Amino acid sequence: MNNNYKIKLNSVNKNISIPIEIKWDYLDREDSIQEYQEIITKEVIGSPKDFEISRFAHEDYDGKTSINYEFYFYSGTPSYSTFTSATSGKWLPSYTGQTFTISDLYYQRRSFTNCFFKLDFYDTKNGVNQINYFTAIIPTSQGETTEDSLSEYLPPQKIKKPFFNLDYFGDKEGFFLYWLRDKEFYNINTFYMTAKFFDAKLGQFIRLMNRGQFSLTAGNKWGFKDEDYFYNKVVLNYDNKTYQVFDFENQRIGTENNPIKMYEYINPLLEPLSS
Repeated sequence: MNNNYKIKLNSVNKNISIPIEIKWDYLDREDSIQEYQEIITKEVIGSPKDFEISRFAHEDYDGKTSINYEFYFYSGTPSYSTFTSATSGKWLPSYTGQTFTISDLYYQRRSFTNCFFKLDFYDTKNGVNQINYFTAIIPTSQGETTEDSLSEYLPPQKIKKPFFNLDYFGDKEGFFLYWLRDKEFYNINTFYMTAKFFDAKLGQFIRLMNRGQFSLTAGNKWGFKDEDYFYNKVVLNYDNKTYQVFDFENQRIGTENNPIKMYEYINPLLEPLSS
């Protein structure tokens, strides 16, 4: 007897799943290579550092925040006889002590407006191994004014003088100090500030001292240590982003009643010491 089977075919494909265990040694190998590349990159170039800059303002005193500078320039021809306390008036709070005339100041000639005070901030007072970390500029376009006459036939006119009252408003260039926000890279909060004046008419920098040479003893007019007479200390406060300035006696300066005073440095003279 024959059995007849009838198989119907349709257009749907049939699949047979056969479970077979497969071990693939290179599974996730690409992810491991990527991770290894990141490790090597960090070892070569180091981890990223935070070089964002913060703005430090002058710390308030008696409800005020301004920082005050007074610059004095030597007037006349230097000589040993003028380096006495009796003639301290040779250092004047006036640009005319330099090469500028009243006409230069009144008409704001470029030889004057291109001048500026340069404040450099170092990590140490030792000139052999110090590093200048940042600089602040005070332009001559800022500052207080005084009155003087262009001639005897004209009334007094207002001209600039090298006294500065820098604050949040008004004259503010040089008021803020800009330094690293994070102390991780450079853990420094104390700097030593020097001051120079750039005379655009002469095209040269003039060094400024924290005391006038008239205050020095006869044998010490040029024989002093630079670290004692050319620096003021600046301390940054990272908590409230402010700074204070201190003199050679560690007294706070820069306030309205006790401004930062800097005096033109006179190079050694060639004439012999007479007294």
